[in-house]
Amino acid sequence: DTIEVENDTSIITSAPESSKRAQYTKMERRHYAFTHVFGAESTQEDLFLQTAEPLFERFVGGESAVLFAYGMTNAGKTYTIQGTDEKPGIMPLLVQKVLHHLACTGSSEQEWDLNITMLEIYQDKIYDLLTEKKKKEKLNIRDGNGRVEVMNLSQHPLMSSNDAVELMDAAMAKRSSTRTHLNTGSSRSHAVYSLILSKYIGGREIKSEFQVVDLAGAER
Repeated sequence: DTIEVENDTSIITSAPESSKRAQYTKMERRHYAFTHVFGAESTQEDLFLQTAEPLFERFVGGESAVLFAYGMTNAGKTYTIQGTDEKPGIMPLLVQKVLHHLACTGSSEQEWDLNITMLEIYQDKIYDLLTEKKKKEKLNIRDGNGRVEVMNLSQHPLMSSNDAVELMDAAMAKRSSTRTHLNTGSSRSHAVYSLILSKYIGGREIKSEFQVVDLAGAER
């Protein structure tokens, strides 16, 4: 037990008793403050409500949002973002909430499309994780109309949270990985999952993106 959750916004850390740092140096307990701290008893739903939920209304209202997940290899980023069938993560929960919202608020005067893209950044190159091609091909980017776009990045429609899970499974199988001391299949690339919502109201298109970014951290 090297990390103690003091309260909802702070933790206390100390070196393991068996470590050389604790044995041969004066290793005091240290306090760190955060916007919010999740303890070991926290659920996937708890995390979703505190991180993605506050951005949800802005996203369905036409604004774009970005959520970053960062940590060293084997920290649990993929589990946090994707989760499992029994404990879905941020992306499946977000897709489920968006589709439910659209189904409840839709009308004959409003049409919508919800698509997803998945890419990886590996060694300063961008690749489509959902391409149907057997060999991954480097994609180019362009800067226009006040935003950066990835050229020829495939988009895939979503009609259920299961669609998102299946596509994320397919994307994970294509991500660049290697064996490390902590993980036999550690991801070595950054991944960007983007929900793209297009709403058509009175002939006018309103588009917004919700990006969830898996930043691969270095092994220590």
